[in-house]
Amino acid sequence: RTLLTLDYEVFFGPAAGTVARCMLEPTEALRAIARRHGAKLVFFVDAGFLGKLAQEGAKAPALAADLAAIRRQLDGLVAEGHEIQLHVHPHWETSRWTARGWEGDTTHFTLQSFTAAAIRDIVLRYAKALRDIAGADAAFAYRAGGWVIQPFAPIRGALLEAGVTIDSTVFAGGKRAGAVQPFDFRGAPAKS
Repeated sequence: RTLLTLDYEVFFGPAAGTVARCMLEPTEALRAIARRHGAKLVFFVDAGFLGKLAQEGAKAPALAADLAAIRRQLDGLVAEGHEIQLHVHPHWETSRWTARGWEGDTTHFTLQSFTAAAIRDIVLRYAKALRDIAGADAAFAYRAGGWVIQPFAPIRGALLEAGVTIDSTVFAGGKRAGAVQPFDFRGAPAKS
């Protein structure tokens, strides 16, 4: 058995992508392939982005339209039996929409950059948002944005409290150095 998992997110950065090009169009192409083969997919949905679209959509009708299109697509995915799981890019907590587009800083790229209370709030809020879309059985698995799950101790309790019991972040031999997105999975157990 194979699980096909995908991050459902918009590219964020100096050349930020669009909802249509990063999320809607690729997902429709993947849905068509999955339908042909009777396959089910697992979508790790960036719940922080959805929340930020809802918040900033009051100022920008285009963002409200993006959120509506995403909700229609997610509703369709759920109706077809695809899974919706928790993906967290916490930089959305401090990002904002401006006339130039999305602005944010990477000092809050990781959950571990927040206080314990804020981590708990973010994880519980994001998991609830996805369950409101996909049902009570959704959001039991987690994938850290940018694979930054280390150190794990500061986020463990919040994930468990939110009902998250599976991690899909760690991959065999993974390593990246740097200030924003460091991880080192070389010491992870060689098992599923």
